Amino acid sequence: MSEYECSYCGDSFDNEDELEYLEHLKENHYDDLGRIDKKHIRQHSGIRLSKDPTQKDLIVQTGIILAGLAGTVGLAVFVFVL
Repeated sequence: MSEYECSYCGDSFDNEDELEYLEHLKENHYDDLGRIDKKHIRQHSGIRLSKDPTQKDLIVQTGIILAGLAGTVGLAVFVFVL
């Protein structure tokens, strides 16, 4: 009896194969996965989703913060020098 059955294609996985099931979801159905499925994959399997937009968002946000800090420091130097 299978505990894990893919709701996207019907493939079945044994009770011990949760990691294989999660890897199957990531490899074959990434575009169909909802936010909760992606979170489940990250939390329970240690699988990194290379297409995960939150990683890209974090990099962009960090860049914006660093650019803002650089601009603030540049403005402060400009004001105090003049």
